[in-house]
Parts: sequence; C-alpha cells; structure tokens
Amino acid sequence: MIRKLFFRVLDIFPPAIGMLTGVVCALTANPFRVLQLFYGRPYTPKIEGPNSISELRDVMINGATHSTLIRGKDRHAPVILVLHGGPGATDIPFSSAYGKFLEQTFVLVHYDQRGACKSAATNFKQPNFQQTLTVEQHTNDAIKMSEWLIHDSGLQGAREGLYLIGGSWGSMLALFTLKRRPDLFKKCILRGLVTDTVLSEKQGMKFLIERMHHFNYNAKEIESVEAIGHSPYGTDIERLLCQREWLSSLGGMSFDSFDIPEPIPRWKLSHSFSMALFLAAEVSLYDILAMKPAMVATLRGMWPAVETTDMLSAVEGEVEVPVLVVRGKFSFAHLFLVCVCVCLLCV
Repeated sequence: MIRKLFFRVLDIFPPAIGMLTGVVCALTANPFRVLQLFYGRPYTPKIEGPNSISELRDVMINGATHSTLIRGKDRHAPVILVLHGGPGATDIPFSSAYGKFLEQTFVLVHYDQRGACKSAATNFKQPNFQQTLTVEQHTNDAIKMSEWLIHDSGLQGAREGLYLIGGSWGSMLALFTLKRRPDLFKKCILRGLVTDTVLSEKQGMKFLIERMHHFNYNAKEIESVEAIGHSPYGTDIERLLCQREWLSSLGGMSFDSFDIPEPIPRWKLSHSFSMALFLAAEVSLYDILAMKPAMVATLRGMWPAVETTDMLSAVEGEVEVPVLVVRGKFSFAHLFLVCVCVCLLCV
C-alpha cells in the first residue's frame, strides 16, 4: 500500500522525476559517461571481427543532415535499412543493444530522419527548416538514402538492392518509398502497419479506458484521461503524447506488458528511457537536449497529414516488392519476431 502511494506521488510529475532518476542511475552506472557527454564525441561500440563495420556518420541528403548508424559483423553482408517511427522518434541510441541479433547476419543501417534527434540537432539551425517536414520530403529522403547506400556507401552487400524494415510511421514511409522505387529493394517487413490512423486512435482510447477500470482507477482519474480525447489530434501534440504515456503505463504498447499485475508507474517509463538514452554512446548531450523539442516540432508539422492519410487509397495497386506484415496483438510487434522473419525471408 505504501509502495503504491509512493509511486502515485512520483507520478504527479512523471517526465521530470523519471528523467532525473534515470540520469542519476545512468551516470552512477558509468561515471566516465559524464566526461564523454561534456568533452567526448559520440561513437558506436566496435564490433569484434576482421570484416566488421561499426560507423556513425552524417550523410547530406536533399540539403539536410541525416545522422546514420551502420553496424554489422561482416561488412560484405546484405544490408537492411530501418525506417524509424514517430515522425520525429529515433532508433540510433538503442539500436546497438537490440540490433545485436541482426548484426550477426546483416549490415544494419539506421538513420535519424531529418526532424529526429541527431539529425534535427543540426537541421533545425537552418532557416525555414520546419517547412521541409512533410511526408513527401521524407519519402524523397528515404529514396536518396537508399540510392546512397547502393551506389556510394561502399557497402558491397547493398549493390544488388536493400532489405527494408519500417515500423509505425516508418511503415507508411516504407510503403511510399517502395511504391515510388521498387527497383531499390529486395524485400520488406512492416510492423505496426498504419492503415486507418483515426480509427486506430479511437480503439486505443477505448482500450485505455477499459484498462483503467480494470486497474480500479477512480472516477476523477478516468475523467482526466477521457478529457484527452482521441484522434484527430491535429497540431495538439501534447494530447497525443499524453495518450501514449498512459497507453504505455497500462500495457497497451508492447505484448510483454499486457499481463502486468499493476500499472507501470509513468515516471518509471521516463526513467527507463532516460537511463538508456544517457548510457548510449551514440548521442551527445546536445543531441539529448535537442531531441524532445525537435520531436514535438516534427510531430506538429507532420501529424495532421499522417493521421488523416488513408493508406488503402494512398497506396493503390500492387507493391512490386515482397512484403511481410508483422502485426502484434497488443499493437507493438516484438523485435525478435521481426528478426526471425527477416532471416526466414532471406534464406
């Protein structure tokens, strides 16, 4: 009872409390990280092996910097290009940990899209950059990134085409890219495929309220969440992020958190994210500080178009590349399943 009360108190200001405790724990776990944050340069941990590749570089595409992470045990292996979600999210700080399985067989390439994390830290300095944050521009960027990997990156395994993975918003971006340039890709895997965003958001809010009743939240707390409303959110990104925070807390964002005996305190979500972020060698302190404002700005610029796009109409006809759709019952597919499916596709 005391423990639950303590967690409820911490949840009054979940992002701030979680960020603070996450930073303290991260820097306690690795004190040298403090020096790197202030004085060092971001890097990615080396992969052992004579033919391995582990590089963090900036690629200039369509007038914008795209921070790119390239990792693999064999630099000559087939290349997988990963399109992250959001818009405005990032995979780079966490990919060297969860991508280890794929790196044994493939060269895994992540890049921060123009309005995300490391790329955004540089790009938002440009005048009128906000105006370039469109679905069309992101599609053009993905095409140019794919062309660079095939023709100019020096990766031998990319020359005959790429494998493509896209999740959530990245699944939309992957389909737009495949439709425009199927010649660049061998096969594609989509997880959390976006079709009707408005309907999905309504179902998500229905699930959220049901879970709050399941966990015996009081009427005032339930009313406060109902007041968030559902899609379309338009440019009111704070409502969208608040809904996602609650959804994560109540087990609606990943399959392994659905059967939790009690809600995950929202400050703990922020704590875990912040700790992982501050321990990631791939990001600088400047990247970290720029990440949240850049994500909000990117969402505000792109979300109205993203949430009102009918993918069934937008991508008409056949896609000329083999596509596997991985759909988790609890909204977010488990990465290991994606990894296994990729391996099966490439055998």
